[in-house]
Amino acid sequence: MPTKLPYRPEIDGLRAIAVLPVILYHAGVPGFSGGFVGVDVFFVISGYLITSIILDEYENGGFSFVGFYERRARRILPPLFLVCLASIPFAIYSLSPRDLEEFARSLLSVCGFVSNFFFWSQSGYFDGPTELKPLVHTWSLAVEEQFYLVFPIALFLLLKLGRRHAIALFVATAVLSFALAVWGSRHATAATFYLLPARYWELLIGALLPLCRIETEARRLPRRLAEPLALLGLALIAIPIFTYHNIPYPGVYTLPPTLGTALAIVFLRPDTLSGRIVATRGLVGIGLISYSAYLWHQPVFAFARLGAIYEANIPVFIGLSAIALLLAYLTYVLVERPARDRKRLTRNEVFAYCGAASAGLAGLGLVGIFTGGLENSYLARNDMATQRAYALIKQYGLRDIKARLIDRGCQFWSPRPDEAFEARFRSCAEKFGPATMVVGDSHGENVYNAVAKASPGEFVVGLVDEGCRAWNDSDACPYSRLKGFLERNGASVRGIVFNVSGAHLLTDLEGNSENHHLFEWKTGYLINYEKVAFTINYLRTIAPLAKIVWLGPFVEARVNFRDPPSIARDAFRMNPVSLHHFKALDAEIAKEVAEGPQTFKYLSFYDVLKVDQYFLLTGDCLTFSDPDHLSACGEELLGEKLKAQLPWPNS
Repeated sequence: MPTKLPYRPEIDGLRAIAVLPVILYHAGVPGFSGGFVGVDVFFVISGYLITSIILDEYENGGFSFVGFYERRARRILPPLFLVCLASIPFAIYSLSPRDLEEFARSLLSVCGFVSNFFFWSQSGYFDGPTELKPLVHTWSLAVEEQFYLVFPIALFLLLKLGRRHAIALFVATAVLSFALAVWGSRHATAATFYLLPARYWELLIGALLPLCRIETEARRLPRRLAEPLALLGLALIAIPIFTYHNIPYPGVYTLPPTLGTALAIVFLRPDTLSGRIVATRGLVGIGLISYSAYLWHQPVFAFARLGAIYEANIPVFIGLSAIALLLAYLTYVLVERPARDRKRLTRNEVFAYCGAASAGLAGLGLVGIFTGGLENSYLARNDMATQRAYALIKQYGLRDIKARLIDRGCQFWSPRPDEAFEARFRSCAEKFGPATMVVGDSHGENVYNAVAKASPGEFVVGLVDEGCRAWNDSDACPYSRLKGFLERNGASVRGIVFNVSGAHLLTDLEGNSENHHLFEWKTGYLINYEKVAFTINYLRTIAPLAKIVWLGPFVEARVNFRDPPSIARDAFRMNPVSLHHFKALDAEIAKEVAEGPQTFKYLSFYDVLKVDQYFLLTGDCLTFSDPDHLSACGEELLGEKLKAQLPWPNS
């Protein structure tokens, strides 16, 4: 019969060290910029515990797959289903039909243990903020659940071949998975982040500890050696928590926290000071409720941000973190412990209740999907102004530009001037003569569409892609290859319209350009003169090869398109802070361009379109599709006016 593995309070202490940074990171508390590594700590712990249990039962003749999945169901599903159920009324109240339908799809994916695939499919440049998605954090649970489906079967079969063969194959698998993560962190970031293949190695690090009997051997080390190794492990976890920021992840940077967790698991012992500290009652208590705390924190934060306290300050979110911990404690006492008690629930009852709960939540998800996010109910409870805002957003808003980029005949685009682009370009140049070219980022995609729509049948090309600004010289963008292309084909380019997002030429007072509070009066802003100068110098470098117009940055709407009532209340006005910031930025860019050689033209966005506080709604056109990208009709308005302003004939 299998023996009951000895309880290690240090593991629960590690769970607390994992979950608290995750919560504080999502709360936006300064100093925890790398708190997301707590998820990786959980992965290693899960791999260690699951493998320890399976090996103990296998070696003592008591392992069964049914028993294994029963324990997983008791542990994982009741709290998960409770949090999902509790989130539904808040979602109905807080979300517009579009977002409620997305929430319903995420709910369905949770029930199928594939929410990581769902959120991967939703990720992208034009996806909504993840901090506003109540169930986005369940991606990591789906990764673990998929691991539980694959790993026990693989381990059981490989052990039949012998422990050494199992170790060799799992080590090889971990190396391949790690290599995939390193490659994917640069080339397929979303898939690498969300999907099991690039996370498998993290769980295997934990699994290899008992499989290789590392923990057993480590117990023989004297305390004077175990202590520094345990401290090293804790340091490898702590340093990333406080220092990581905007790094490619997972990948090489995931090694310190995962290897640190492995060291901590092995060398945290009752006879070491570090082991006793990690096993203190407070940390162990938080560790015991860590699973429920992880489940609760994201919905609590998301609905707070979606509600009246969306822009709440740090003390409020610290308070919300305390509420999440309180809910976690109640869930642990009232749900987790009873669900694990075999005297209260038999195996058949666990499977029956979990199956019924999953089916019920899936049914509610299907209702949300097939009713379009309860659209009729939403419209019935809102006034006419909100209904109009909702209708316009549904017609024009929240659309992926890439899905509607024009590609027909000799109007086409590419993120870079590669061989295929150049061949097509030359073929069209033979038929039509010189082309109008648009170069830029996702705003450049808007401009490319605008120029192409205003010039039906003419030769228009775009070298545009999300995030491609002049200072991005990667091969995924056009800039590193554009000069060579123009040297070969400049005679076939009538002129170039350059446009990039102005928001990336601004920063907050601390130099951060990705601060979503940038367009609030309280935040303050700075112009990034370094990037402005870099852009000007780049354009002057290629100016001898083609006529260039830098179309100034859009005056961005910067309103919440996921909240039709707020747009209606503001009478479709643009964000006044955005109007102020972009007016100042436009003037500074024009000044910087005027002070140097006049090798290209700067054309202010204000000189092309009349932009004021009411520009968001021009006639029946909602000019923006999201806070900073033009809608389809906005592109048409721009194209009509811009064509007349370009300083080359027959354009």
